[in-house]
Amino acid sequence: MSNSVSDFMNKGGVKAFKSGVDAFKKLSTPKKLMACGVLAAAFTMATNTKNYNSVENRSKARTVYAIMENGDTLCSYRAIPTTAADFARLQKLVNSATKTETGREIIKGLSKTGTTLRVDYSGEDNLGYFQPEDNSICLGRQHGDADLQSVLIHEGEHALQNRRVPQRTSRYNFESNLKSIRVTEADAMTMQTMFSFEMAEKGDSAALKMMKARHGGMVDAYAAAGEKYGKGSPEALKETMLSWYDDKSYVTIYDNTLVAEHAGEVDGRVGVSLLSHFSKTADADALLANVCQWKGVKYAGTDGALLNTPRTAWLNVEVRDKMSQVHNRLVSKTMGFNGDESVDNFYMRKDGVVSKQTYKQIVAAMIAGRQRQGR
Repeated sequence: MSNSVSDFMNKGGVKAFKSGVDAFKKLSTPKKLMACGVLAAAFTMATNTKNYNSVENRSKARTVYAIMENGDTLCSYRAIPTTAADFARLQKLVNSATKTETGREIIKGLSKTGTTLRVDYSGEDNLGYFQPEDNSICLGRQHGDADLQSVLIHEGEHALQNRRVPQRTSRYNFESNLKSIRVTEADAMTMQTMFSFEMAEKGDSAALKMMKARHGGMVDAYAAAGEKYGKGSPEALKETMLSWYDDKSYVTIYDNTLVAEHAGEVDGRVGVSLLSHFSKTADADALLANVCQWKGVKYAGTDGALLNTPRTAWLNVEVRDKMSQVHNRLVSKTMGFNGDESVDNFYMRKDGVVSKQTYKQIVAAMIAGRQRQGR
């Protein structure tokens, strides 16, 4: 991602972002709401920064205590009382989360990281977001508690991920940034799914009903894996995480948006400043191990090859073509000294079918075939 949200907003990223979410508009509202919480939040986070700062100036963050069902205090956390009603609602959501093991772990983690929570307007079609710039979570006041209850856990996991994984920046190539945002979202959604099941077991099925409506595939995956391996087991979490990649229309939202963001970065800078951009490749082993953790267990293992399979590293051919154009513009602006062809390391998805080889492998095979014919 851009070095900062403000950079993204100031360099034409917004215009590029708008052009990159056409597919997003075609989705049903439930999926829109969930997707907005991550990449679409780049829009919202920047537009809400001024609002957040004014709130902070008006009323500094307070230390609040998470109270469990038995009346015991779990831990303290930081919260912004935007309004009395919002503040009371936030406390209710946090206290309700402590009914479950997942909720308690996330809330305790947020206490340790000093993440600030608030209920506030989160932007159109946005349930909430985590903002790394100021280590804060905003839950959208315009949405119901059934949504926000599990979104608290989702965004909470993003806040904890932020301490374990380097932020996506324009220094990393497209492949690294996309695989990073995909796996962090898959992990956060896995925690959200597990939490929703635990809440249902406590007699509150509202969050699980919402998850079924929005991400039925993940709910089914967790139920099946939990039956086979045990709920909350590393195996169940891994299967649930991988199922995130199967929702092709949802995943493509992030793909298109990241292309737009990279395009905005290239188009908004002068050539010399782009010489070091998109040149680093993330360590896939470290990425997987550091993102997919639960209570200290690396539930998806430590072999980054898991992120390089046709199931996890597929890409719609249209997205590949867009990123190829970005590469060409980058080459042109840097007079051939820099480019980013990492998109060619993905498996191509066309007409609903994912190739068995990456684009780079397909091209290499074609060239080899022509060379053999020319002998």
